[in-house]
Amino acid sequence: NVASLLLARATTQFKEQAIRSALGASQWRLARRVIIECLLLAIAGGIGALGLATAAVRALATIRVASDVPLRWAIGVDGRVMMYTLGVIVMTALLAATAPVLALRRTNLTDALKAGGRGSSGAHQRVRSFLVVAQLAVCVTIVVSAALFARSAANASKINVGFKIDHLLMATAQLGIQGYDSVRGKQFERDVESRVAQLPGVRAVALSRYTPFGYNNDIEYVLPEVPLAPVPENGIGCFNNIVTPSYFQTMSLPIIAGRGFEASDDERARKVAVVTQALARRIWPGQSALGKRFRMSKDGPLIEIVGISGDIQYFSIGESPKPFFFRPYAQTYRSSFTLDVRTAGDPIALINPVRNAIKAMDPTLPVFDIRSMEDHIRNGRALLGVRVGAWFAAVFGGLALLLASVGLFGLISYSVEQRTREIGIRVALGARTSAVMRLVLRQGMLVATIGVVVGLGLTLAVTRLLATILYGVAPHDPVILVTVAVTLAGVAMLASFVPARRATRVDPLTALRAD
Repeated sequence: NVASLLLARATTQFKEQAIRSALGASQWRLARRVIIECLLLAIAGGIGALGLATAAVRALATIRVASDVPLRWAIGVDGRVMMYTLGVIVMTALLAATAPVLALRRTNLTDALKAGGRGSSGAHQRVRSFLVVAQLAVCVTIVVSAALFARSAANASKINVGFKIDHLLMATAQLGIQGYDSVRGKQFERDVESRVAQLPGVRAVALSRYTPFGYNNDIEYVLPEVPLAPVPENGIGCFNNIVTPSYFQTMSLPIIAGRGFEASDDERARKVAVVTQALARRIWPGQSALGKRFRMSKDGPLIEIVGISGDIQYFSIGESPKPFFFRPYAQTYRSSFTLDVRTAGDPIALINPVRNAIKAMDPTLPVFDIRSMEDHIRNGRALLGVRVGAWFAAVFGGLALLLASVGLFGLISYSVEQRTREIGIRVALGARTSAVMRLVLRQGMLVATIGVVVGLGLTLAVTRLLATILYGVAPHDPVILVTVAVTLAGVAMLASFVPARRATRVDPLTALRAD
């Protein structure tokens, strides 16, 4: 925008520059004036940008993350940011000054002096139009990306993750820090599961070691006893969880074949596991995995597969099915546990009853991360990248749209000013107001149309890079592309309307008398 406006201003100052040159001013002195002016504008903009950046950092800090662990966004406007901004300001100023400086160097100032300094060459007009077209093209790409992120964020919460996320409450506690040994810990866990199950509004209760899409996960390496597919020497890395028998019912996770866990699957029984379909297909393709056995280390005990569950998404929303397995809670003790509660109504209403039930058993036991699964997914790690991406894309998209509108407004306004004499003649010869308005609007819409078309082509190339982080929306979604194109066309029409309206008010006599 600055380059375009300075170029427009330079073309109206040719007479002044010709006089300065005739009085002995060098080319460098003429160019220096433009550069200083551009630097002053850039510095003023940079100071305003630092203020906006400070406000943006504070706004970013308000983004909520579903965790009782305090998370701080370690970013801020410091000396490095200021130095970087200063460098960008200087570079931007020099780039913006390039166009008007070159225009002055290439213009015959003697001819400009004879011509009175009016007018703008077609080359200068084309340069300004090119700058606006480029700006609109980039604007299309950013706004489309923002729309894709917004649609993706809306779709992500509706993706089938393999279990039902509604009416599900979670609460986590750590027995180890309170000095519980394995005997006391197992008894406490059995009691808390039984006590919470008796609360009004509770349909099912289970205990698990890890939470889907949580910050704490475990990877174990599966070494099958008799694999039917190639397996790395150290095994296949799999996410896994340790759960009580009621876990599959509580999470509404279907058992496709075999059985889930039973109360008899304790430390005295043989080691068993339930694997997902993805793990069964990976190691035993074309065969049933029931009855197959694997180890988690070369010297570890054999673990028999007693059930096959449906696939789940566990680490990130939208991920392809990955190998996963479950082990019985009674066979592997852990001092921390997550209570999973399937509720009949709003799970939020049971937060205090569940917390009180645990506190009644041990008032000193910390209970944390107690929230619904919907809140955990929406505001947790699972969708954090999409949420922040949508936030930034929306901000940058709005700024790009504003700047592009200003650029187009400036271009059309200057064009109207340069064509004042022509418009005055047209009006004097009987041109109607609607005809003059159409003349100006046609120029603005032509530039906007070219910018949008170029931008759509650029968008199709750039948004392919977003395909892996979009949920439920294609990077070339036609609805979004058409909506953005129509929106920008409307913005371009509004940006052109004010100069067009001004053109209809040109006084023919004043225009014809003007130099």
